[in-house]
Amino acid sequence: MVNRYLSDIAEGCSSICVERNSWDKAVSAFYFWMHQRRTQINDANALFLSFCRTRLKFFSDFHLYSEGGEIAVDRVLRYESLDSDLAQVLDDFGLGDVSLGDKRLNSGIRKSKQFDVFYGENWGGEAVDLVADLFRREIDAFGYQLPTAEEPGAVGQTAS
Repeated sequence: MVNRYLSDIAEGCSSICVERNSWDKAVSAFYFWMHQRRTQINDANALFLSFCRTRLKFFSDFHLYSEGGEIAVDRVLRYESLDSDLAQVLDDFGLGDVSLGDKRLNSGIRKSKQFDVFYGENWGGEAVDLVADLFRREIDAFGYQLPTAEEPGAVGQTAS
């Protein structure tokens, strides 16, 4: 995408983006959407399911860093390991000790990391499949998985 639109200045530059586990990204997008509209969240499960059915498709960014289904950027950093991934990139560029610290964009908007509220106990709710369908390309590209029974409440990912 960058090379197509900024080819005159992008040559010789590295392209980097950040991706996030799809099930975590969906919950974060939900809180962002509700916060932007100043909507009170009374029934998180019902509102989240409605959001997944109607709005979540707008939060997939795969098309921005891929072409023809293939990743077209030099590096994709994972939100789950952003500090270490960014440190590696900066080290590769010879930039050394730069840290994000505890700062995250929009931090404080999301009130809960209790995924069962959104996906049902044991990840058995309809929203699980909706997210899997809408983010299939990201899930396949990065090997994101639902948590196992050994990781209750966490969002899993395979090693890459």
